[in-house]
Amino acid sequence: MSSSKAQQDEWSGKIGVILAVAGSAVGLGNFLRFPGLAAQYGGGAFMVAYGLMLVLVGVPVAWAEWSIGRRGGQMGAHCAPGVFWYLTKGSRLWKFLGVLAVLGPSSVAFYYMVVEAWCCGYFWKMLTQPEVFATAEGTAQTFFSFTGMYGDGSALLSDNGLLWIVGGVILLNLGIIYRGISKGIEMFSRWFMPILLLISLVLLVRILCIGTPDPSYPDRSIEQGLGYMWNPSKVLVEEQDRDSGEWKTVSMVSASHRGAMDEAVRQVEMSGGTRRLTEVTLWDGLKNIELWIAAAGQVFLSLSVGTGLILTYASYVRKKEDIALSGLSAAASNEVCEVGIAGMMTVPAAVAFLGVAGAAGQGTFALGFMVLPQAFAKMGSSVIFGSLFFLLLTVAAVTSYISMMQVVL
Repeated sequence: MSSSKAQQDEWSGKIGVILAVAGSAVGLGNFLRFPGLAAQYGGGAFMVAYGLMLVLVGVPVAWAEWSIGRRGGQMGAHCAPGVFWYLTKGSRLWKFLGVLAVLGPSSVAFYYMVVEAWCCGYFWKMLTQPEVFATAEGTAQTFFSFTGMYGDGSALLSDNGLLWIVGGVILLNLGIIYRGISKGIEMFSRWFMPILLLISLVLLVRILCIGTPDPSYPDRSIEQGLGYMWNPSKVLVEEQDRDSGEWKTVSMVSASHRGAMDEAVRQVEMSGGTRRLTEVTLWDGLKNIELWIAAAGQVFLSLSVGTGLILTYASYVRKKEDIALSGLSAAASNEVCEVGIAGMMTVPAAVAFLGVAGAAGQGTFALGFMVLPQAFAKMGSSVIFGSLFFLLLTVAAVTSYISMMQVVL
């Protein structure tokens, strides 16, 4: 895209820029990383820290980037080095510091491209081979085989197909970017962000209706999953590992459920000292410095602040647009997808099928590519809901990837 075309191009209206910025923020970090962190750090305490960091740090920094970006765009600059150059009246130091805002997204884009291809490939596998996700062993084997984790170079084998999918993903993303701001990125966001939201709501309703998948495990239910995510104070049943001596979470008990609490106490008494009840309060969780760092990092990642994405997009905003309202609307749209949909969908499903211990012990990719496919397989209609989920991830990945490449261009 030539520089003259870049200078003439701009967002056609407020809705377009809000959907585009929300699209850049709504990505794999929302649907995979955020639920993984919420599960890892105990749910409730992490949600409190996340909310505080969002209001006190994330939104103000986003507003600052919107303001700086739009001002730079009015001067003819559409990237961080150029914006910093104009705003500091020709400071070479600030211009070269602005290069960091280009190197970051360009580096992440290469990694993101591959994960986007994973999502696209899983969408096709869910449509054509849903039986491979019926068991934990089959799901793990499919993941390691398709992603190439079985051995160096295995992902490039002709029968795998990943290399062809990566090529198709690159062509799709560059095709959207080539059409420019209004006819490419904005048009894609206008069509596919509402579709993404609709798919998310369909999946959310279906997952929240699961109840207790296995009656023989009454502690594994959607209700338990929601409690684990939102309750800041919990009573955990922990078991001591015979080899390491460490205490590991087995399940969570609702203090208000008298029968469940009595049963947990009985099991602890009969364990001979290998099990114990541990009450975790909100303050216990908030004293963990790592939790605050993880919450702050997720806020910056989910809002796309500090990376140059908002600054670049805001440089194409018209002078008359209300950037405070646009910035807040984009942030709110992102949080609805992340907290209200992704978190409510992924964490409860993981707890319902694996229990609290299994959900807390899973990483980002394990939740998305190994846990949820099993959940969809056990729900029934796995072809429909499983393929919809990975279509959702693919669309989210595309909207984020094109924003990164727009910064580079």
